Amino acid sequence: MRDRYGIHQCTTHSTVDCQECFNWPEIIVEVSKSKDWEGKVHSRKDLLGLLKSMGVELPANTKLVDDLLDQKLGNALTAAQKLSPLVPDPSHIDPSKLPLWKTTPAFQAMSRTSPNEAMKRFNSPNSDPFPLYTNTWMDARQTTMHVARNFENGVAVMALKDDYEAIAIRVLSIHKLNENTPLIALIYYSSDLATPAVNSFEWMGAQMQTGRLAQIKCTSQEQALLRKLLFQNSRRVSTEFKPKMAGYERRFKPSFLVPLNPLDQLEIGKLSHNTGCQVCGGKTTSRCAQCQSASYCSRTCQSDDWKQHKALCKSLKGGSWASTDFTKHVIVNGKKMYISVFSASGTVPPSAQTAAQAAAERDDDSPPPNVHGDRPFIVKVSNPFPAGNPTQGLLVYDRQRTFKAYVMQEDRPQVYGAAMQLIIARNNRMKVYRWAKRTGDFKLDVCLDRIPDPEPTW
Repeated sequence: MRDRYGIHQCTTHSTVDCQECFNWPEIIVEVSKSKDWEGKVHSRKDLLGLLKSMGVELPANTKLVDDLLDQKLGNALTAAQKLSPLVPDPSHIDPSKLPLWKTTPAFQAMSRTSPNEAMKRFNSPNSDPFPLYTNTWMDARQTTMHVARNFENGVAVMALKDDYEAIAIRVLSIHKLNENTPLIALIYYSSDLATPAVNSFEWMGAQMQTGRLAQIKCTSQEQALLRKLLFQNSRRVSTEFKPKMAGYERRFKPSFLVPLNPLDQLEIGKLSHNTGCQVCGGKTTSRCAQCQSASYCSRTCQSDDWKQHKALCKSLKGGSWASTDFTKHVIVNGKKMYISVFSASGTVPPSAQTAAQAAAERDDDSPPPNVHGDRPFIVKVSNPFPAGNPTQGLLVYDRQRTFKAYVMQEDRPQVYGAAMQLIIARNNRMKVYRWAKRTGDFKLDVCLDRIPDPEPTW
């Protein structure tokens, strides 16, 4: 059998790479045909685990096919790099056309954090709240920082490795995308013990002779994540970028690293959301008859999901609903006001792209799109207005931010008062989660007396 590392283990003779039991010519052909492993994570368990480490937690029983899970992981990595507002064409990057990084140490500039992470560090002055090898996404973010540090300390060649796999890297230079964002231009090659490449061993030997080879320990899962990241970015490198390579680097690929941002709740919501069947993402044909909030493609998927869906379904059943009007904008003295809302899990400060989107939203008076139809959906209800402010209201939005609105105190004092009593009862947690239904372009029903079970944490 072939294990997760690609090592061929013979159970009959209890040995590795048995010459008697394995048909090695066939195995070599099979391995050569499956070399697309570099750009994909083929283990379903690893795919779900890597997405979870980034904050994208999908149901354990999801029937989404591996290719769709791999696509979600790729989309998550793209979102984490936030390239769109930094370069005119993120699919055509030529590092040689960018100025060199000459400001702060690149090691520091590669760091990105969120309010939640900053608070955890503040509350743990004598310990590391993010120890190595407990969260793959955090490990990968720290590895990219250390790649920059090694290069700034005069070490350009590195091996990201464990006992079975390695990613060979040679950093070429560090460039400036903007004042706060470096880009590390590099070449890389991936190999494992099952598919050794002569040129990678030549490369390793040549670098070890110079005494300037840094080795960074990475778990198998972290290497899978970094391989996918480097492969995706290699596709974004312009064909005009042609760095000089030694003969033993002939199979290396140009790529790059930029700071990796923690995903905010808007990004996590989009990646966690299925527009189709609750289980497999396929075309839906029915809904849960009790709550109407979950859709399925078949009885099989609905039956498979019942254990997961049961608590949520029962939390909605029998609730009473309060009807309210809402507005997309806060109006004060006849003027539109915009309230900036950012995620505690997203990068500090919010990106320029977010600010541009906010300005566009402020000028749009059309009704919010109704992606939920007549189905109930979960909303977060909070009060973003400072105490004592003459204007008071509730901010209401769903996880995907497809719906965001305000319920103003002067328009619906009873709904506002009931919701504020719930919020105040939560002590320091100035928010509650409730079920809601769209009943018109600017009308919403909210189930105030039922708490979703389990209660969300976004």
